Amino acid sequence: MGKTYATYLSRYFQQAEQTGWKITDTALYTTLLAEASSQGWPEEMEIPTHRLLARLGGMSKQTFVVARERLARIGMLDYEEGARRSATPRYRLLTGREGDIQKSNQNDPENQTKN
Repeated sequence: MGKTYATYLSRYFQQAEQTGWKITDTALYTTLLAEASSQGWPEEMEIPTHRLLARLGGMSKQTFVVARERLARIGMLDYEEGARRSATPRYRLLTGREGDIQKSNQNDPENQTKN
């Protein structure tokens, strides 16, 4: 099945019903969907944080970071943080199978780092 808004949004709202959701999560996720669509649905996207924040209309960086972490935790996306002025953040929207694997790996005590 091809990647479409409907596929991703359906999965998002299924996850949101199970885990709870906030409007900031939805705003960020739909913005990432729009970006993926405009780029032809690549496997991975490099998107500067300042560009996402501008598209999100005034969301604070702290709120953005919390929403991004929550979306990753529920298996909707994977991301690599950027490094100021040297690396752009990378995002990957996850399909159901990838997201389920990511969530189970995060919850598996064997995959937790010990301090």
